[in-house]
Amino acid sequence: MTRARTLWTVLAAAVVVVLALAFLVPRLGNDDDSSGTLPPVALEATPSACPTPSAATPDAAALIAPSFTGTALDGSAVDSDCLWADHPVVITFLTSWCGQCQQRQDALSELARTYAGQLGFVAVATQDSADALTAFATQHTIDYPVVLDDAGAIWRSYAIREPPAIAVVGRGGRLLRGWPGGKDAAELTTELRSLKLIS
Repeated sequence: MTRARTLWTVLAAAVVVVLALAFLVPRLGNDDDSSGTLPPVALEATPSACPTPSAATPDAAALIAPSFTGTALDGSAVDSDCLWADHPVVITFLTSWCGQCQQRQDALSELARTYAGQLGFVAVATQDSADALTAFATQHTIDYPVVLDDAGAIWRSYAIREPPAIAVVGRGGRLLRGWPGGKDAAELTTELRSLKLIS
């Protein structure tokens, strides 16, 4: 009796193993690969690590710039923490349809090229389209990232209500200055020199 029970137990276990293999084996391969290996799992993209800031992290009393991420018009990822890890950054808030933005952009693009080694630039637009912004960036030779902030979240984090506007963030993330209404290139150059960000 005991021996028969043991035999039935072994037989039942064998059936379970056979059924499990019958279920799993067809799923190990795919139409393109008969090697029997599992297909790769699509992992959520993780941003590359930012460089270690060359300046000390701002102290607790400093006004910290709101961090943001986005996608530039060329498809590259933009991470503000990476941008200001090594250099001060000028953030311009613009739109392609803003008259002052159009008038000032050529000189601002030239300013960004002049101080490319000392200073980073990034533009953030909202209430706009990728096509219109691409045309704007091409027309005004913008060589730095232009991020389309569709939901307006970045604008709200900086309390921007309308274009143009500018914020300057020091190396390491300290918010240094901001100007609703923006600045033209000559005025901005003077301000950046007074902050000792450019020579």
